[in-house]
Amino acid sequence: MKTPIFYQTSPYIVVQQNGRNHNIYSVMDDTEVPISIQEIKLLSRFKDPQVLTRVQPEFERQIVYRAIENGWLLLTDEIWHQTNMTYLAIAVNSHCNWRCEYCPVHDQPAAPSYMNRDDFERILENVSRNKSLRYVALNVFNEPLLDKYFADRIRLLHSYGLRLMLNTNASHLEESVLRLLSEYQIVEKLLINFPSPEQKEFYRMTGYRHLDRVMKNIQTAINLNFPCEIAVNGTHEDRIKAYPVIQRLWGENQNVIITDYSSVDRAGNLQNQYLLNIYNKKLYGCRQIIRWLHVGIHGEVFTCSMDFHKENIYGNALEEDIADIINGHKAISLRRKIFGADQADTQFICRRCLDMKSAKINLGSTMIIRPNLI
Repeated sequence: MKTPIFYQTSPYIVVQQNGRNHNIYSVMDDTEVPISIQEIKLLSRFKDPQVLTRVQPEFERQIVYRAIENGWLLLTDEIWHQTNMTYLAIAVNSHCNWRCEYCPVHDQPAAPSYMNRDDFERILENVSRNKSLRYVALNVFNEPLLDKYFADRIRLLHSYGLRLMLNTNASHLEESVLRLLSEYQIVEKLLINFPSPEQKEFYRMTGYRHLDRVMKNIQTAINLNFPCEIAVNGTHEDRIKAYPVIQRLWGENQNVIITDYSSVDRAGNLQNQYLLNIYNKKLYGCRQIIRWLHVGIHGEVFTCSMDFHKENIYGNALEEDIADIINGHKAISLRRKIFGADQADTQFICRRCLDMKSAKINLGSTMIIRPNLI
């Protein structure tokens, strides 16, 4: 006798209502597609585990199999093994030469250290076994252009066919670096932290005196046609002043996006004017834990870009196979807590995170059809 196969609604989707129409949004891949009322009824029916043959008389086969094909219905036994690890953020060095007031490094700077080249290649080889990986950032809380092995990293990323998301303060984004990046053609985007074009404000916010150097490097990158996103960080008042000036400076360039970044307290890790004192009673889910791998300088794999103190380490990319890490007990436990299937303790990092609070606000016009999981 065959063992029945049970399906359940994915915890990684939400149904969004827009007037009379409904769309379904997937946290797994950021897709949003129209969904019918009948499909919504199907997903509601599958909040509890169901065998397909028991519901097919009620729903057309085409509707059921579309839900399975799109990942809206998942095998009950495999729900928490579902990920789409597209991005790798890896700290290739430990330090930063700025002391931005909107970053925890401001109060807790690290002494310079570097991931050796062999370890970097071992991690890259390991993580690349995950076939969904496409993009790599060479930083978590560090400035990657201070890395003494930067050129070696670029050549290695090129050999693995991976794209670079270079997050930088541009203080060392010199023409020689840009020429290297041009040679290997791996840059997906330069994401540049630039809070103000005014010297006094710039120094107050970053602790760095050489504004002219930074602006020259940014201009050179733009002249060489690199795709640039310039992130205007700071308090609301700071950004109101700086954003229009920066927009006039560079916003007319076709390859430049100027973004007003709402600087946050990094899940309570900033105890200054950015502190938000957030406490999320309910957790709704976050794409970072299913889309991003964050790896520290010693190979430790941890929750996300808010986890400054690495409160939630769930593996080590120098010691374990990446598939074992992603599908291990610690990773599954984290995903269950973050998506609200298990109760997280009161000090859990996501309870302090603005992104989780924003998820609740953004879900105000949505229908979260979450499975009843045990």
